[in-house]
Amino acid sequence: MPTSLTATKIKDTYGQVLHVDGGVTSTPKLVYDGDGTATALKVGTGDVQVNNSSVLTDADASSFATAAQGSKADTAVQPAAIANMLETSDIGVTVQAYDADLTTWSGKTAPTGTVVGTSDSQTLSNKTFSDNPTFSGGTANGVAYLNGSKVLTTGSALTFDGTTLTAPSIAATSLIVSGDITWTQSTDSYSRLSGVSASTPVVTDVHRNMRRCLVRDDLTVNYYLDPANSALKADGTPSVLTGADGQVMVEIPACYVKFTPGANRNYAVSLLPAPGFVLHPAFMKDGVFVPYRYYGAYDACVFNGSVYESGLNYDNNWTSGQNWSAYGAAAKLSSVSGVYPAVGATRANFRTMAANRGTGWREVDFYLESLVQLLYLVEYGSFNSQAKLGDGNVAVSTGYPAPSGNQTDSPHSVAGKSNSLGNASTNTTTGAVSATRDTAFMSYRGIENWYGNCWNWVDGFNINDNQGYVSNVRSTFADDTATGYDSIGAPMINSNGWVTNVQQIPFGFLPSAVGGGSTTYLADYYYNNSGWRVALFGGAANSGASAGAFSLFLNLDSGYLNRLFGGRLAA
Repeated sequence: MPTSLTATKIKDTYGQVLHVDGGVTSTPKLVYDGDGTATALKVGTGDVQVNNSSVLTDADASSFATAAQGSKADTAVQPAAIANMLETSDIGVTVQAYDADLTTWSGKTAPTGTVVGTSDSQTLSNKTFSDNPTFSGGTANGVAYLNGSKVLTTGSALTFDGTTLTAPSIAATSLIVSGDITWTQSTDSYSRLSGVSASTPVVTDVHRNMRRCLVRDDLTVNYYLDPANSALKADGTPSVLTGADGQVMVEIPACYVKFTPGANRNYAVSLLPAPGFVLHPAFMKDGVFVPYRYYGAYDACVFNGSVYESGLNYDNNWTSGQNWSAYGAAAKLSSVSGVYPAVGATRANFRTMAANRGTGWREVDFYLESLVQLLYLVEYGSFNSQAKLGDGNVAVSTGYPAPSGNQTDSPHSVAGKSNSLGNASTNTTTGAVSATRDTAFMSYRGIENWYGNCWNWVDGFNINDNQGYVSNVRSTFADDTATGYDSIGAPMINSNGWVTNVQQIPFGFLPSAVGGGSTTYLADYYYNNSGWRVALFGGAANSGASAGAFSLFLNLDSGYLNRLFGGRLAA
């Protein structure tokens, strides 16, 4: 049959007759109207197409539902027939191919917004992750993910293993700005407001920033030392600890403290101001705020103008030319490695030699000492310092022989034994006692032999009939006077003994009761006397268990000197 039927009239309606030129075959052919105009429809013996896309392929009566399946089932298509109605070439092009995930997802609630496919590369914004999502890949800067070991990782090398956060640099001071310790005196027990165990050391930013450095006579820092090895500068090059580069000191940053009295008294320290916290008075030096205080890293020796004299016993060797006063202003209190401590001079003698070093220098004062005591207590959560840091050099079997012009027979240890620890503290192993001279030592955050080795004078603290008077103004430092001083607390207990309680005051640890032992309460010994007295701290090389971070020797008059008594440089 021709494409056009105009030559053959079928009544007058031939234009409405649809037909296939040459008849239907297995290959779909176009359907034309009577005028020969082609339609979009193609018909074959087994296929029907519209615009060259198959609509029905190999569908027969069995492909349709039966009447028994519903009143409208006569025109419904059975699901099983659908696959036969599509051309294979359509799968994955105009129709999504089957995937097992489709079955899994069929019972899920469809997500809202843009859906991310399994292989899509898309940028998410304004999305919220709930529960505990795990990210297993990706290293772009700024993107953090958990790797296979569940370690937080980023493209900028930030890692967190659940305990330690590590990064090349962090634009923040620290993660622990403040810390505290509560002491219940009635039960001699400790706790922390943070909930951390009292026996777990708490290292705040204040503690972390206590560091050894070399300080020039004008009080400028020459350089800082490697935190783990004082034989090196912070940059890794060799340091010089013999005095040529300055005095070896421990820098302590300004901090704020809070004391809450009561049956459960609480001591707290913070690097930053906070409600209820006040600046520790150690940082109001000579009436002016200072951002740092400096505590001698070693027991003091004396520079005589040409050399650092090693461990001279000034009390009984003046006739041998070992008289510090003979050097005049050249005699300077010093803090250098490799030299034994100078002993046998009065507190006033040490005061003068410290001042000879220049403006701003002094020997350790009451407020600076009480600051370090507080930092220790908050960190370690116990008054018993020897149980935490080690006994130190407190039990040399030979004791103190007759004074001589050198330290070859002295029970003292030479300065510098802690250099390999840097800013670190000792423990009961590294700070262990020894009966052998020049062997044992202890250290607290770079302060070597903070207690033990030799007693250290404490300035700015006068006592009269057990009442304490304090000052932090160098020009007022003098013995046997309260002029220029402020009274502190109530009179201290007038009995010697192991301290069991201290006055509830915010600054300082003044004994108010005794009767304990070497392992209970403060675990340190207190000596007192009537009249005007001067202060010694820490203990000597023969003090044994009575030495420690809270041991006070307040029973001597200002003119007393002895081979057991030394000092410490401060600024």
